[in-house]
Amino acid sequence: MPDSPDKRASDGAATNNEKRSGLRIDFAPFYKNAQNYGSGKFRSDSRAAINVALLAFPQGMAYAAIAGLPIRYGIFGSAVASIIGMLFSGSKYITLGPTNATSVMVLSAFSMLGFVSEDAVVSNISLLVFLVGIILVLGSLLRVASLIQYVSRTVITGYIAAAASLIIANQIRKTLGFDFTLTEKSEASTFLDVLQLTLKHVSDTQWPTLVLSAVTAAIFIVGNTFAKKL
Repeated sequence: MPDSPDKRASDGAATNNEKRSGLRIDFAPFYKNAQNYGSGKFRSDSRAAINVALLAFPQGMAYAAIAGLPIRYGIFGSAVASIIGMLFSGSKYITLGPTNATSVMVLSAFSMLGFVSEDAVVSNISLLVFLVGIILVLGSLLRVASLIQYVSRTVITGYIAAAASLIIANQIRKTLGFDFTLTEKSEASTFLDVLQLTLKHVSDTQWPTLVLSAVTAAIFIVGNTFAKKL
């Protein structure tokens, strides 16, 4: 049977309400989640917190090094994101804290702007984070996340491969124990530039640093091969 006019009207009103509510952002989803929070979830979250902390802190330090920031900023970013971010997170699938992608984008942004010294990067990172936050809020209001379905897998794969290559190139010099001069750092904005400068300074390799890097890699490879549970 066809729906009655009253039912169609009510369905239409509900749809319009959903559309209007979809344009609003819930800035405090924590209150909604806290209503059904109990001791069982607290115990599970406590165990998860320990596991995440053991991984997030050293990982955050590595991400800070990738972004060209002091290592302590990686710890700050991981801690603040985990504590404050969950109050404003409406989904359990959201990634909080620094990531490979954001670290590479921070590095690229400051390299293109010519901010290569640690002091210049630190003094401008707050402004960069603030501007990114504004863009994210606008993107959420405009529902631009749905556009990701039109990005092909080839593009995503290419982006991931390019980001990984840039990370590796920028970390080789740290593995070898040397760094570029301030003047040369401003020229290292692309993968090929970084690789060229690394080859140019390969004679400056610090052997103790290289040995430590090799031992670390060996421990990881052996552990990952013979002690995966550990």
